[in-house]
Amino acid sequence: MADYSVTAASVVPASGSTIVYGTAGEALSAGEAVRLDAATQLIRSCKALSVANGESNPERHKAVVGISVSNAAAGQPIAYVSAGPVTFNSTFTQGVTVYLSQSNGSGLMPVGDLTSGNYNIIMGVALSATSLFVDIINTGVTL
Repeated sequence: MADYSVTAASVVPASGSTIVYGTAGEALSAGEAVRLDAATQLIRSCKALSVANGESNPERHKAVVGISVSNAAAGQPIAYVSAGPVTFNSTFTQGVTVYLSQSNGSGLMPVGDLTSGNYNIIMGVALSATSLFVDIINTGVTL
């Protein structure tokens, strides 16, 4: 299986979600997993790929803070959900754990796509085919 295909216009925070606001450090789209850059306090993309497997920026997997629910260019305000339900167009499988992509920047992937040597970062659990309950667990552990 591949990463989930996300249409930015379909990503909407649902009732009960925690919405946080920040400033984008680069162009970001709704539906992307995002992290807080500790040095600049800007919101940036992230990836679970390890340095051993080719990641040039080892900080990209750290400080994952949520899933963007708005589009923004660098320097513009960005909204993201740090916890709670988010509606997507994606075809999730209810009850399946969703992880930060190990291949595509800021993407989401199903548990079945985890590969050895990369970071294991849980983004949440699918509530239905179109809803993800965001509950980030960054284990800091590679498989």
